[in-house]
Amino acid sequence: MKKNLNKIIAAINKKYGEGTIVLGKVASLLNTQRIRTGIVALDLILGGGLPTSSILEFFGRESGGKTSTALKIIANFQQLGKTCAFIDMEHSFNAEWATTLGVDVDNLLISQPESLEESIDVIDALTRSKDVDLIVYDSIAAAVPIEEVEKSAEDQQMALQARLFSKMCRKLNSALQTTNLENKESYNNTIIILINQVREKVGQLYARGYETPGGHNIKHTAKIRIEFKKKDYLYDKQNKEDPIGVDIIFRTVKNKTWVPYKTGTFKLYFDGSVDNTETIIFEAKKLGLIKQSGPMYEYEDIKEKGMESFIEVLKEKNLIDVITDKVYNLIKGG
Repeated sequence: MKKNLNKIIAAINKKYGEGTIVLGKVASLLNTQRIRTGIVALDLILGGGLPTSSILEFFGRESGGKTSTALKIIANFQQLGKTCAFIDMEHSFNAEWATTLGVDVDNLLISQPESLEESIDVIDALTRSKDVDLIVYDSIAAAVPIEEVEKSAEDQQMALQARLFSKMCRKLNSALQTTNLENKESYNNTIIILINQVREKVGQLYARGYETPGGHNIKHTAKIRIEFKKKDYLYDKQNKEDPIGVDIIFRTVKNKTWVPYKTGTFKLYFDGSVDNTETIIFEAKKLGLIKQSGPMYEYEDIKEKGMESFIEVLKEKNLIDVITDKVYNLIKGG
């Protein structure tokens, strides 16, 4: 490296603190760290899990599985010993349903702010503490500014919500920044999930489409944006009337930490469970861990005819978790 550049780097680090500017090979901590969600299909399209020190946006139409997915992720984080918070702007948090999904409600930080401004202060303080591993904000669309509450419904507040969320994004981006690229202790590993809804675009004759509330800055700030949709209801073979779960389809419309524009599905049952087995088998086949020839499935010395029989044998021999770990290890960030 040129001497003049060395002097400039030294001067910058002296003025703003050590680790302000370093060579990439020195800042090995810049490699994305990921935490598994417990939903294998979601982890696979994200490169192994949720990236730390990131803001994500879950959006979609009503009953698309956004909040339930977020709660399921909270449950898995808690099992890993992580601290989680839920900011309930919709005031619709159901402790019984959260418990069914596996959330330890007794150890979950819950806030129900009365205004958008209050919620910004809450999420900013939690993020800057560095003591909360996952914060779920539910939802962008339900957040109401103080001015909107206090003034008459006839008064117009142009882009007020968007301006405030733009400010929130800037504050959170600042809170997630490290002060020393070489010092692991200075990193803020908090993950923030912003849940959002969609609104129909009006005034367009063709290709109406939809938009998400909260302004464009949320789209720019979020490292990952995932759209959720309900694909279909799930039924028991013996009962075709009452659904026992829902098939959720999702796609990454933005991903700055892994390959974008990927699509996946998972089955969420109303007893709170997620069926990851078929996803693991499918992915293991793609990676060559499991071989299929017609109806025959093969893994190491196990050979079985039919998917269901094959899965049963793997479960009996406690091999599902072993194959799962191998799949994660074979994808980047696993």
